[in-house]
Amino acid sequence: MTPLRIAVAGDGVAAWMAAAALASALGSKRGAVQVISTGTQDAPAEPFGLADTTLPWLSARQIRMPDPGDTQIARAGGSFSFGIALSGWNGPGETWFHPFGSIGAPLGPVAFHQLAQKLRADGEAVRFANFSMAALAAQAGRFQRPGSDPGSVLSTCAAAYHMDLDALAGLYREQAGRAGVGSADGELTRVERTPEGAIDHLATTKGERIDADLFIDATGVAARLAGDAEDDWVDWTTWLPADQVLSARITDTQPPLPFSHAEATPSGWRRFVPLQGGGVLDQVGVSSLADSDELARVVGDAVEIHRARLRSGRRAQAWRHNCLAIGSAATRIDPVAVSNLQLLRSGVDRLLALLPASADAAAERAEYNRRFAAECDNARDYAAAHYALNGRRGEAFWEDRRGAALSDSLAYRLELYAATGRVALYDDEPLEESAWLCLFDECGVRPARVHPMAAGVAAADARRHAERIRAVMIETLRGMPLHAETLAALRSGRN
Repeated sequence: MTPLRIAVAGDGVAAWMAAAALASALGSKRGAVQVISTGTQDAPAEPFGLADTTLPWLSARQIRMPDPGDTQIARAGGSFSFGIALSGWNGPGETWFHPFGSIGAPLGPVAFHQLAQKLRADGEAVRFANFSMAALAAQAGRFQRPGSDPGSVLSTCAAAYHMDLDALAGLYREQAGRAGVGSADGELTRVERTPEGAIDHLATTKGERIDADLFIDATGVAARLAGDAEDDWVDWTTWLPADQVLSARITDTQPPLPFSHAEATPSGWRRFVPLQGGGVLDQVGVSSLADSDELARVVGDAVEIHRARLRSGRRAQAWRHNCLAIGSAATRIDPVAVSNLQLLRSGVDRLLALLPASADAAAERAEYNRRFAAECDNARDYAAAHYALNGRRGEAFWEDRRGAALSDSLAYRLELYAATGRVALYDDEPLEESAWLCLFDECGVRPARVHPMAAGVAAADARRHAERIRAVMIETLRGMPLHAETLAALRSGRN
């Protein structure tokens, strides 16, 4: 087999993540990976801001690529996450929690969320997040790596990272160097194409010609390799209207909490991503409605504000000819609940699974594009639901969002859950069932009737089961270290 030559164009997280993963997977005998800078190191993260929250990276559906370890993350100033707190989406003063991991535990064949409806019908007050180990730990400021023992309640948790994107790019760049990734001499200056539209080669400012079997476009919104043809962009602004992201770094001596916070504002929403020594505050909204000075007032006049434009959507085809777009060159989503970083990671995982064995990659391209479109559209629906199901009143932006038309797929998810209490999950879902359950439940979408199997459970048995779950979780919580203690142990090498 002829070694596969891969050229990656870009400077930020997307480029170095892809390069590190590909070089590690291929090895020197099966391929060579080269990175070509575009000279845009000053804005590697656009339009995602300065930091991002991943969703849990290591799911059963993904290939284990060499991610930075917990110790590296901690030493680079990152922190851990057990979920997202959302404030104001149902009105001022209302807060709910999106935990990472499962909710409760089944009672025999009866799923916990179905049992919850039985408890409510019997007059019990049930809030899903109160039966999430991840949610309880996060709100108590505690963090411990989820366990693999299915008999432990810790196995119901899933963990993610909060990361400064510059720092994360640096970690992947180090990995890429150890894996033998090369760097082109000079910066990208020209893309030469064949008459059919494929990339023939790249040229650099130093006169170097870059030939490859596969070209990876990790150049961000500029899409230097893939291009920006309007007919190749599937626009989502009907459902996700935010077009501006303002970001500012915050310094703080308080230890970071193991969750991010998304707060609805009159013209959009504000997110805080906690890092060691502070964090990043993002303001996401519609530029024509937003108060451009709002974020500066929140963080102080002396703080530099990073501004980026946002147009949520995806490419019709991320992989065309011999060019594959990843990261914001391929898709951009309002980060209210779905991480752009997670979609990037999924794209890299997908490529690892579908690496072409020859120059004829028609089958690999078709499958990649099918799965890419499915995952992105599923992520779009989850993010859009936060707007469509909002409970804010008397504000034009939010009233308009609540009245906007839904995508067919989101409308079906809502219809099915309201009728049966079942969550419609499709192929290539970026979120677990628990995320949809908490969203629907907290936004007031409740099944019209109790599931027949749940209805057959005696009220006393259902109550005792719920009480046992809570008791086990609270006892486990007492023994968990503080998030700050976990980070300190990792930084010092004690963990």
